[in-house]
Amino acid sequence: MKTISVLIVFLLMGSSTLLAQVGINTDGSAADPSAMLDVKSITLGFLPPRMTSAQRIGIGTPAEGLMVYDKTGKTMYFYDATNWQEMQFERLWSRITASSKTYLNNTTDSVGIGTNNPVFRLHLWDNNITNVKPVIQIEQTGTGDASLGLNLNVGLGSGNYAIGLDQSHNTFKICDSAGLTGNTYSNPRTMMTISRANPGITHINHQSRARAFLHGINFAGPIMGQPVPWNLWYAVSFDLITWDEQLEYVAGIVQPLIPPPPLNPTPGKFITKEEGYYQINARTEFISWEYQQTTTPSYVSMAIYVNGFAVAYGNKLNIFDVGGARNADNDAPVVCDVIHLNPGDVVEIYVFQNFSNPQAWILGADFGAIPPKQPGACTYVSIHKVS
Repeated sequence: MKTISVLIVFLLMGSSTLLAQVGINTDGSAADPSAMLDVKSITLGFLPPRMTSAQRIGIGTPAEGLMVYDKTGKTMYFYDATNWQEMQFERLWSRITASSKTYLNNTTDSVGIGTNNPVFRLHLWDNNITNVKPVIQIEQTGTGDASLGLNLNVGLGSGNYAIGLDQSHNTFKICDSAGLTGNTYSNPRTMMTISRANPGITHINHQSRARAFLHGINFAGPIMGQPVPWNLWYAVSFDLITWDEQLEYVAGIVQPLIPPPPLNPTPGKFITKEEGYYQINARTEFISWEYQQTTTPSYVSMAIYVNGFAVAYGNKLNIFDVGGARNADNDAPVVCDVIHLNPGDVVEIYVFQNFSNPQAWILGADFGAIPPKQPGACTYVSIHKVS
């Protein structure tokens, strides 16, 4: 304590300005060359002036850098030549022991970058009209993705979403998942892909959702199919599902041959789980040589039905024209359209024929043909989600 005692006496007796550095310690060491006042201790601390907020604010003409401990706010303050500033870093931020997690203590705070009046939880502000750089930059220098994640954990929209650059596929993506998902055509979580190698939208959630074929029942020898009544829009009973990405397709049941076919068939049904625009393609092939009307104009066609109502019609192919001429190869109508669907909507494919009474047939397979027509080659439906 000798050094301290001598220093106190010297300070009390002196009346002129001190020009030397001052060291306060118990080991007699000199002050650090960079400090005018060097206080050293391993058992005691530095105690600044303590006062209330009113007393601090009442200090007349405080010097820049003046420091006090505010007993009202329980924190340190310093004067920046204009205002008192709270030294509250430890009050604002905390770090979990032995962890890499640092967090803001007050969960109701708003953080501003570029603004001292943040009105959002994180408020980024840029008023430089010549600045063409992004306000936020996500940079990945490793082998991972440069992505931004979003999460909604309440309500109907609950789930994870991710946007960013997919490093492995060199694409920009929006995904309905916690991270960027794969690049396959039928990936259900990739909602949009933009190619960076060849700029442009590669696909917008273009998922191959379902494909179904008609196999049917035996018609004649090696020919399989489904009977279709005369002059009536009639549902196709797609009974062979080859792809059902979201388990949305319900296979149909082809009714036994009881002329005429039953009025209430068991059709193949696609029941949507997600809202969006769906591209629906379908084709059928009528066995047009089984005809009975040889002079009356007649045709075959097909349509897309949603919830029991026709929403899109395909081409209308004449089997017999007004002169009674038969178009033997004009027997395969198609339909293709993009339709907005809501969850729970029921999509069915209907066909029409008025050339054979009481019934005609649509083809599922013809193993007697050369080359053989396999199931799916003649009557099928494919459904893709495009948004």
